[in-house]
Amino acid sequence: MHAYIYYGSKNKQPLKVRKFIDLAIKRLTNNQDLTLSIKELNHYAIYK
Repeated sequence: MHAYIYYGSKNKQPLKVRKFIDLAIKRLTNNQDLTLSIKELNHYAIYK
């Protein structure tokens, strides 16, 4: 899963936005519920 967050300027970024981004990264990184197994990857592979 790829997620992109764009917020114009770090200098003008509200603290609550930075905290949300940090929380999202912490919760989504290496989350087994959001990661496909090798078996699932092979099942959905376009090029076999």
